[in-house]
Amino acid sequence: MIRKTRNIMEDIVQKHMDEMLIKYPRICKCEKCCDNIAVYVLNRIPAQYVTTESGAMYALSEKIQVEELSKILKLLVEAISAFGRAPNHR
Repeated sequence: MIRKTRNIMEDIVQKHMDEMLIKYPRICKCEKCCDNIAVYVLNRIPAQYVTTESGAMYALSEKIQVEELSKILKLLVEAISAFGRAPNHR
């Protein structure tokens, strides 16, 4: 039996990254840079896995947003500074 699980922190980081990147018009927003930004943050916060069948994903994500939001936003600023302003490509 294959169980479906999801790290809801990926969704939370992606949502806030999309919102934050709007405020940085001169930052590279290519797929590679956005992936680097997301991975930078995700590697520095604990994963929060849920089963998609349980229906608990949305309730849990709201709890995590409140508890982890300031850390996620701080890490996003660090990652945008590191990858967006100095892309690792031409």
